[in-house]
Amino acid sequence: MRKPDIKSLYYITHIENLPSILQRGILSHKKVEELGVSYTPIYDSGIVSKRKDKSTPAKSSLWEYANLYFQPRNPMMYRVVHEKDKRDIAVIGVKPDVLAAAGGLITDGNAASDPTQFFAIKEGREILQKQWKIIQNEWWNDLDGSKRKIMAECLVPKQISPELVHSIFVADYKAKERVETIIGSAKIPVVPEPNMFFQPISASRIGTNI
Repeated sequence: MRKPDIKSLYYITHIENLPSILQRGILSHKKVEELGVSYTPIYDSGIVSKRKDKSTPAKSSLWEYANLYFQPRNPMMYRVVHEKDKRDIAVIGVKPDVLAAAGGLITDGNAASDPTQFFAIKEGREILQKQWKIIQNEWWNDLDGSKRKIMAECLVPKQISPELVHSIFVADYKAKERVETIIGSAKIPVVPEPNMFFQPISASRIGTNI
């Protein structure tokens, strides 16, 4: 069986955090605290607390890792776009080179979930190939474990270099205009991708004619 063709990994964030991310990179929660970086959270306190208390096999808190998803259209995104304004949310596309990061880990599901297991990158990619079809699915449920598995993560110690950012995805063309204003002269493509945000694909096309 071939290894999954990983073209990109993804980080979900508030658009107000983009200038900092393009300057410093994607930081772990611990690094954000250490540097005193101001940021706008999208997670509720319960989720954040659970991740802080969960440890990897290396006995490090999840807070010590920057986390990326292999599938951004996941339960986390679904919750965020229904709790926040979808135009306030961005998905940062990260080059697969990040998988070469020293000390990186791959999980077979949501890292904060109890059944989830942690693997070194090489072994983790082999695990991913067994559940790649689930990760690429449009939907999920609790009964078969797909809700947890579709949220498989790549965990990178401390931070992810801004040089690894290749694109910023947004919900529609209005969000694209806002983000392009926020990031200024940064040479990063901003791409409307409504399906990623659980929006009708036609919404993107309509936006160009308004």
